[in-house]
Amino acid sequence: MSARTRLALALSSAAPLLVLFAALPACETTKSVVGQDAATKAMSSLPQGVMNTAKDYIAKLGNVNSMLAGIRDNATALKTIPGLAEIVEPLNKLTDSLNALSPQLKEQARTAFGDQLDTVNTGFTNQSNRLSSMPDTGSLLKSTLDRVKLFK
Repeated sequence: MSARTRLALALSSAAPLLVLFAALPACETTKSVVGQDAATKAMSSLPQGVMNTAKDYIAKLGNVNSMLAGIRDNATALKTIPGLAEIVEPLNKLTDSLNALSPQLKEQARTAFGDQLDTVNTGFTNQSNRLSSMPDTGSLLKSTLDRVKLFK
């Protein structure tokens, strides 16, 4: 059998597999594009004030998460508490504003900012759990962490 014939046979028997494997990433891409399309559509129809409130919420909670991530012991907790206390009230006002939206606008905001909301909310929950598991540090931060309201 010539080299050309072997190559032709190899390619012809591998072709269905190549088509199958080439189609798999396209399915994943399609899912992410559909999700992006929904987020883009929701974002474009959100009132500017709601969009700004959601962005501010995400930024402030991200700042809280960064502050919490820097806490390693009682000394760093004590240094961080005043800064956290300053952010909690404005953050909670943003949360209250988002929670006061109509059900339709809340759903649009969740669709538009879903991944970002999931990231900051999960980040806060993880940091809060981590710090709460530290006996002395957790008790120092408990009252501040308990006051944080999340928009979900």
